Amino acid sequence: TILSETDSFFRKRKIHIIQCDELVHSDITVTGDTDIDILINNFELAGGGNTDFRPAFEYVNNLIDTGEIKKLQGLLYFTDGKGKYPKKKMPYNTAFVFIDKLSETAVPAWAMKVSLE
Repeated sequence: TILSETDSFFRKRKIHIIQCDELVHSDITVTGDTDIDILINNFELAGGGNTDFRPAFEYVNNLIDTGEIKKLQGLLYFTDGKGKYPKKKMPYNTAFVFIDKLSETAVPAWAMKVSLE
């Protein structure tokens, strides 16, 4: 739903859908409605358990360093909140999005916390 909103706040989009637990398992790039349709119709969940958030942030930081990502506006991390967090604030806005009721997990002070109903 987030990806297919017609009233989105951006005209051009390049969104990386990264799946990870303690490893990065996949990175699917979405740039238009066709990509969204393909993603929705072919999506398979990868990984699960033993969550360590740090490799995902290292992966994103590497994409920035190599120029694959320019002008990163932010990172939304959909999670149950259980895992190892980076100690330092990232150079971009980060929100941990909880699909269930907000966990009592200690999300770092530098990150935003969002709970979806």
